[in-house]
Order: sequence, then C-alpha cells, then structure tokens
Amino acid sequence: MTETYGSARPIAFLIDCLLFLGLALALLYPLTRMDADRFRIGTPLPEFGSVVSTTTRNGTTTATISGTWTSATCVTPDPVPEAVLVGILPDQVDRVLVCADTFMGLPSGHTTHVVYRLFGETQSGLQGNQTITVRKVLGSAQYALSTDAAANPVRPLFPLGLMTFGLMGAVAALGWPTPGKLITGLRVHAPEGACHPCRELRRLGPFLLASGFTLLTGLLEGVLLALPTLQMAQFAAQIAFWIFAAWYYAWPYLRSARAARYDLATGCRVVLA
Repeated sequence: MTETYGSARPIAFLIDCLLFLGLALALLYPLTRMDADRFRIGTPLPEFGSVVSTTTRNGTTTATISGTWTSATCVTPDPVPEAVLVGILPDQVDRVLVCADTFMGLPSGHTTHVVYRLFGETQSGLQGNQTITVRKVLGSAQYALSTDAAANPVRPLFPLGLMTFGLMGAVAALGWPTPGKLITGLRVHAPEGACHPCRELRRLGPFLLASGFTLLTGLLEGVLLALPTLQMAQFAAQIAFWIFAAWYYAWPYLRSARAARYDLATGCRVVLA
C-alpha cells in the first residue's frame, strides 16, 4: 500500500463536494418550488465580489446583482416597509432594493438590501427661529435582510451546506467509497481498532459546524442577526472559519508527506487502491 498526500486527495474532496452538492440541490429543489422564501439554497449573506448594475426603462429602475454562484433582479419598493430599516432613520437611507435571488440558476427567495449613510460629528446652530442640525457624512454601509417579495421580513432555512456535508459524511462513515475516491483511485485504510466514523466526523466536522451556524443564522434572523453590527460579525465568523480550515486541512499538505490531522487522530490512512 502506498500512502499519498499529493493532489489526489484535494481533487477527490472537490469531486465529492460537487457531486453531493448536486444531490442536495436535487433533494431541496421541490421545497424551494413550494416556498423559496422559507427554504433557501443560497447563503444568508451577500456574496463577496458581487457586482451591482442599474438600468432605468420607462421611469422604472431595475438593479441586478451578479456573483460567481448567485444572481438577483432587484426593484425599489414604494413605499419602503418600516420593518426592513432595522433602526435606521429614514433620512439615513440612500437606497432600498428588494431582490429575487437565484443560486446556480435556481430560485432562492428574496433579499432586501438597505444602503444607508454613516454620520460623524453633529453640529447644531440657529437660523432665524429654527435650529439647524448638520451631520458630517463619513460614508455608506449596507446590510441584507431575508424577506418576501413585499419586503416583509421572514426567517428562512439554509439547509444546503448541512445536507451536502451530512450526506457525504454518512456515505463515508458507512465505509463506502465516495465517488471522488473511486475516480482518483484512493481508499481509506482503517486497521483493526481504528474508528472510521470518528475519522469522518473529524474530517467533515468543521464544515458541518459551519453549515449548522448558517442554518441557525436564518432561524435567528429578525431577532438578532438582522442588525447591521451583528451581520458584520457573521462576515468575521466566515473569515475565521477559512483561516481555521487553512490550518486544519491545508497546512499538513504544505508540510509534504504528513498525514492529515484526522487520520493521525483516528489511526486511519488514505492509500492508493
């Protein structure tokens, strides 16, 4: 048996992610057709690097948001529902967009984007018999809130990640070869006494926890996580996860032929079949 820690293992993992993602999408699709505002297949946060473009026809302004996996067609609600402002004063609001989202071309509910101004120091003075207040504008910020088409807040479910990695982990924990390992010619060697399910829990545990956090985010939205400051905390949590993932998964490969951390912890090895 020849151990391998080169490109075959990341490629096998990528193949598994794509195939089990497709399976999870197929299972979720009937639910999204029934109620896409409740059962969503996207993410609770706007995609990094997305591009917003605006067009005006016959006096109606329509915006589109384009990203790698997601896209959206947006309109400006009239009037703007107070529920989506989340403590933002009306004079702070620059723009509100209600967007019909898609993820990989499939419907994923609606999201309302609120762009608002950030103010700095405030100065007040008298002008005749009136008090004039001037606030210095520092810039603008944005938050996104899950809503329906009428911009009414909803509490959605984001089960895609949990389903994807849950299905992948269940297949591997049963001792069945995953499609990625079959294609790349790898298999997991578990000597007597080694805990194969424990290996899969350690291997996919961080992704399952991150997916569970995403699911919880939707359930709490409108209670806590719709606030702009806490939405920034969501971004921070995503960045922290990928830093941890780089150390947990990628670092052993950067150190040449060392086994993965979850292999060392459970006594298993990935070998060429």
